[in-house]
Amino acid sequence: GAKYYEKALDLESRGGDFYNLACAYALLNDKDKSFEKLNRAIEHGFNRKADYENDSDLESLKSDGRWKILVEKLK
Repeated sequence: GAKYYEKALDLESRGGDFYNLACAYALLNDKDKSFEKLNRAIEHGFNRKADYENDSDLESLKSDGRWKILVEKLK
């Protein structure tokens, strides 16, 4: 499903879409792509801290050093 989401984002990009794709990558244990898409989500305005902290799909990322840096960008 992630590859189809990538194609859809080529057509139209919204923060929530990048976030959902990041969740898919996190569930696939592809942390690099997940962090890449989470940063894109933030750039596109999807930046509510509670969404990130409370989403169980992102649980696998929370032990990664990049998580703290990411959370610091959120509101």
